[in-house]
Amino acid sequence: MWFKVIVLLIIVFIIMPFMIGNQVKYRDKESEYYNKKKKNKKS
Repeated sequence: MWFKVIVLLIIVFIIMPFMIGNQVKYRDKESEYYNKKKKNKKS
């Protein structure tokens, strides 16, 4: 029983930061794309 809990905790601690990091990267790419569109409209 305890072994399963420990393994689950390890998996969560490894996967969660990875998922959050991917979301942040995706958001940065989106904002970059949006800013490029804005700059193109100005010029």
